Amino acid sequence: MKKKLLTWIEQTPWVINNGAIENIMAETEQVHHYDNFAKTLRYNLNLLLKLEQTYLKCLRDLDDTEEFRVFCMIAATNNIDIKKLKVKFFTFFNAMNGHPNLFFSNLFYDMAENLGSVGFIAGHELSHTLIENANYPELIPYFSNDSMQCIQNQYQTTCDSFKETSCGANDNQIDENGSDMLGIQLAYSLFEDIYSERKKDEYIRLRYNNTITNEQLFFYSLALVFCEGAAGEQDEMDTHSPLNIRVNAVAQHPGFRDVFNCDANSPMVQSFN
Repeated sequence: MKKKLLTWIEQTPWVINNGAIENIMAETEQVHHYDNFAKTLRYNLNLLLKLEQTYLKCLRDLDDTEEFRVFCMIAATNNIDIKKLKVKFFTFFNAMNGHPNLFFSNLFYDMAENLGSVGFIAGHELSHTLIENANYPELIPYFSNDSMQCIQNQYQTTCDSFKETSCGANDNQIDENGSDMLGIQLAYSLFEDIYSERKKDEYIRLRYNNTITNEQLFFYSLALVFCEGAAGEQDEMDTHSPLNIRVNAVAQHPGFRDVFNCDANSPMVQSFN
């Protein structure tokens, strides 16, 4: 996926015309998947062992009663800087870009065997290296204004079409919105490379002789990640768009229209810019 992104960067007119290839390629080349969990686990266990030793020493010096157990736990944790704990290994459902490292929950390794959505999530996190918060750039000090406007226009149009409770393309969401858009393109392109002609093969046959193909499953899996069962509501402090907007925005991908034979005027794809 990174190789594909590097190729796209080299072919992007804006990057070429602005002489930005070298800087953008350099940042992208650094990105890698962090998977040294043994090292992280050992580091965190050493911190927790120090906490336990401090706690037990406190009890030994005082008295092993309920009151002193509480006191000693507070005293022990007060001596440990929790911020030093490394969250490179975690079990909750999340992924993150801590450039140059990409971190994924260990849940994703099981999911990857069955759900194509993991490819989209990987593409999303990889894209964060290129698409940052425009107000606080850290890696690449410039970004195409046309691309930024394209991203926000797409999400605002999707909001206008699919709003449930509240919605809007806020400035603090540019990096998340953009990473969704680039992430789906990376994942789908890689899917096409790997499956080639098999993408139209039947994956499963349902009731009433209905079938789901491999390429349809790609989009079903992607949508599954965003399923919440609650009406989409805008959180002004959240850098992510409402979940229903995120899934409907990426469904505007041309591959979706082809896979499900959507009419150009279908509500499912009419917000595409």
